[in-house]
Amino acid sequence: MSLILLCCLALLSACSDEYEDVHFARGELVPNLNLKGFDGKSIQLWSFRGRLLILNVWAPWCAPCIEEMPSLDRLSRQLDPQRFAIIGLTVDDDRYLAEEFLLNKHISFNNFLDEKRFIAETILGVDSFPQTFVISPDGILLARIIGWQEWDSPETISALESYYQSSNIVPAVERPQTNVSVEGGPV
Repeated sequence: MSLILLCCLALLSACSDEYEDVHFARGELVPNLNLKGFDGKSIQLWSFRGRLLILNVWAPWCAPCIEEMPSLDRLSRQLDPQRFAIIGLTVDDDRYLAEEFLLNKHISFNNFLDEKRFIAETILGVDSFPQTFVISPDGILLARIIGWQEWDSPETISALESYYQSSNIVPAVERPQTNVSVEGGPV
C-alpha cells in the first residue's frame, strides 16, 4: 500500500528527480526552518510535526502561482487540520504586495515570508515557481513538485489521505536537531 502511495506522490512530482541544488533529497529529513510570518512572529517548521505538510513556495507575480493558490486554499479547507497542514512561503521582496494578494484572493492557509530568498534558494534549491514540498508527519521529504497542480482533485486528496494513514511517525527525539533561520545561517 505504501509503495502505491509513494508512486502516486511521484506522479504528482511531474517526474522531477533533479536535486543538484537541494541540500536534502526525497527520503531525507527536512531541516527545522525558522519561518517568519507577516505579523513578524516566527514559527519553526517542525511545529507542524505529526501532520502531513504541504509547503508551497510561490510569488504574487508568478502566473502559475496565482492559478494554483485557490486550489491549495480549497485543499486546506477540506483536509483535517489535525492531520494535515498547508503552508506557503512567498519569495517576493515586497511583503505588502504578497499580503495584498493573499487578502484579495481570500487565501486563508498560513503563509510566511522569505524576502531574501535564503530558504527558497539556498536551503530548498528552488529556481522556478511554484514549487511544492510534501513532507511526512515525521519530517521526511516525500516529493518535490515543480509547477502548477490542481491540489483539491479527488485523486490528490485520496493519495494524501491514504499516505497519512499509512505513515509511521518517528518521535522527534530520535532525530538530530537542525535549525535554519530565514535570515540565513544556523539558529
